[in-house]
Amino acid sequence: MFEKFTERARRVMGLSRQEAQRLGSEFIGTEHMLLGILQEGEGVAARVLRNVQVDYKSVRRQIELLIPPKESPNLALWQLPFSPRSKGAIELAAQASVELGHGVIGTEHLLIGLVDETEGIAAHVLTNLGLRLDEVRRMVLEILGGDPAAAALREAPWSDRTKKVALGAASEAKAMRSSRVEPEHLLLGILAEKGPAAGLLTRSGITAEAIRGIVPRNHE
Repeated sequence: MFEKFTERARRVMGLSRQEAQRLGSEFIGTEHMLLGILQEGEGVAARVLRNVQVDYKSVRRQIELLIPPKESPNLALWQLPFSPRSKGAIELAAQASVELGHGVIGTEHLLIGLVDETEGIAAHVLTNLGLRLDEVRRMVLEILGGDPAAAALREAPWSDRTKKVALGAASEAKAMRSSRVEPEHLLLGILAEKGPAAGLLTRSGITAEAIRGIVPRNHE
């Protein structure tokens, strides 16, 4: 399972086993992997978590609230199995590594796996700490320079009209007090630009008034 893991990622897995045993668990869960990342402390994943003010103590506290510690089972470290969720997170980490064109699995891929495994305890802990899982994923990809969407925006040439649409969308988002530009803001930007695409939308019965009428409900 770990032949493609970096040395740092392998250390994380070893620390995860120790955390599982310390908390009296009969298996290694996603929560123990998250603690392992924080304990290792030097990888990309740990850096991302530090950037959002997540530390070992806060995560440990959240885990103990969700799963109170118990007597450690009479199992050696090497006998502790991985939970189905942690196996799923590892598979998702491997998938992220492949999608990013990386030949190895590092702590950054493990963190992506943990946030993509949305039903795992680690994901619940991060959410309880006030984080958005998609934002954590985006931060990892930004550090790696591997966000496909960001790369496409950087590399594709933008026409003057497209730039005008983007500026209009940003203005609409700001006016609606949205923290980010959503697809509906882009539609409004297209309509404001009054090009051929705006004509298609108008002929289909899509108007700025209709879009603005549904945006507040979408953002509630």
